[in-house]
Amino acid sequence: MTRSAASLAIRLLMLALSAAALGVSIYLAYLGLSAVDEVGGCGPVARFDCEDVLTSRWAQWLGIPVGIFAAVVYTGIFVALVVLLLNVPTSIARISWTVLIGLAICAAGAAIWFVGLQLLKLDSICPFCMVVHTCGVILLALTLWAAPISRRDTDVDTLKASLVAPGGLADHPPVKLRIVSGSISALVGLAGVAVLITIQLVDQPKGFEEVTLSEPAEQPPVVGEKTKTEPEPADLAKTPVATKTKKAEPPKTKKTDDPPGVHRYLRGKVTLNAKEFPVVGSPDAPHVIVKLFDYTCPHCRRLHGYLKQARERYGDQLAIMMLPVPINPGCNRHVRESRPRHAYACVFAQMALAVWRENPQQFPKFHDWLFEPETPPEPAAARAYAEQLVGPDALVGLNRDFKIARHIRRCIYVYTDCDMGKIPKLLIGETLITPLGDPTAEQMFEQLEKLLGIKPK
Repeated sequence: MTRSAASLAIRLLMLALSAAALGVSIYLAYLGLSAVDEVGGCGPVARFDCEDVLTSRWAQWLGIPVGIFAAVVYTGIFVALVVLLLNVPTSIARISWTVLIGLAICAAGAAIWFVGLQLLKLDSICPFCMVVHTCGVILLALTLWAAPISRRDTDVDTLKASLVAPGGLADHPPVKLRIVSGSISALVGLAGVAVLITIQLVDQPKGFEEVTLSEPAEQPPVVGEKTKTEPEPADLAKTPVATKTKKAEPPKTKKTDDPPGVHRYLRGKVTLNAKEFPVVGSPDAPHVIVKLFDYTCPHCRRLHGYLKQARERYGDQLAIMMLPVPINPGCNRHVRESRPRHAYACVFAQMALAVWRENPQQFPKFHDWLFEPETPPEPAAARAYAEQLVGPDALVGLNRDFKIARHIRRCIYVYTDCDMGKIPKLLIGETLITPLGDPTAEQMFEQLEKLLGIKPK
């Protein structure tokens, strides 16, 4: 193979790598912008878990998914390589090499940073992300190997290279890039990586999304009251439009004729009787918030720890009404596909409700026990602990228990009234909040104190 043929093969390989990285980056950008909860074909298996990586704070840069910036960088690399494959003037080819070197260093530097975060900080790996990072590192190696960098003066090199067969000059002589130009391009690429890392370390992203209804809703029946006709989950298209608000005032207590234990949320759109649902804390506490969650959801697991700290921080001022919303089509008709992570979501919800029904005082123990480990326990172990708390008879025939199935549907009915989407969700007065990325406990406390006007005990 001649040298020119080898050079062409390398450039074609680089073009293929950039195209692959660009395609995956666009897909990751789409995931970052959409409300997709799980990534098909990506975990959780061992340390491979795209959801943990793509929903972490490190997947954002100034509130924008990093996949968008990756797509921009690899688009630039792809265009530069296409230009180099064409018969373009030497000056344009020289500019393309300069741009290519800077972008390749930027892509490889970002790849090293994000791989380090996945391995050392998150302890989770996103295979799609790794494809992009691998392409970035290989592209840098090939770019540095193939770049026509010369220590000699470019004009002299160009003049000598332009001489061809007697009687003529080449249309576009070989490109020579001066080492100074290459060094400046490399420094610009390194500066881009430094800015990326610095802002990600310094910037503290918003911890929660706040949503409130634009107009008061009609007073609905109390969810949890026993009626002859049970309401079906509402169609998402028929739910009132919600609008995001930047600021929220502490909810004002309205005088109503509601019996004790009845609480209204989202301007009356959701009305719940605390005596009809599991409550951690006193149902008569001054502030009762609602948590929509799943026992197999990692973000619910993290939020559980924050709310447990909040209960200790605010004492009897705060209680939490627990509404399990299993992410499993076996008991939630709004879930279309079963995921390995949520295989036992219905089982855990059924067990927890069975414990609560048999002995409400034991529910907080079982609830905490399910959320205590980093990953959900085995169903057999959960059943054994539940039987230890309330006896084996309370758990007989759970998958055929009509009352527990109806209770789960009631929880899902509330979930549809909250426009569904991602969980966990918290109903706090007139505001619905959802964690964004990886919020901190301090951000959770800030939300509670702002929306409820509550203070540490």
